[in-house]
Amino acid sequence: MKKIAKYISNLIKIREQKKVLEDKIKKLDVKTDELEELIIGEMLNVGVQSINLAGIGTTFLSKSEYPSIENQDVFYKYLRGHGQGDIIKETVHSSTLRGWWNGLEGEAKPDAAEVGLGVYTKTKVSIRKG
Repeated sequence: MKKIAKYISNLIKIREQKKVLEDKIKKLDVKTDELEELIIGEMLNVGVQSINLAGIGTTFLSKSEYPSIENQDVFYKYLRGHGQGDIIKETVHSSTLRGWWNGLEGEAKPDAAEVGLGVYTKTKVSIRKG
């Protein structure tokens, strides 16, 4: 039992350390975004697209587009009409699938293999502070 208690104690410490680091990362992400916005603004103000700094390298502005589907029927028709229908994938997000599966009980829960599912059980350690 002492061995298990030691493992649990270590797990709690590591989870606390992880939480501290995750909080630091969130703060650093905010600072990173703020600095990038400042750099973009200043570079646009002085009319440059790139800057070469000794010991650092070349910093340059780049753009990326991130589309989102607003009308699925129209978009899928366009893709199919242009020979790109093979990129359309019918999916169920893993979180949604897990929630649906875990919400089924008793006779309502089918045999996983019969409905085309593979299900594994993961055992994890849960700690309730007391």
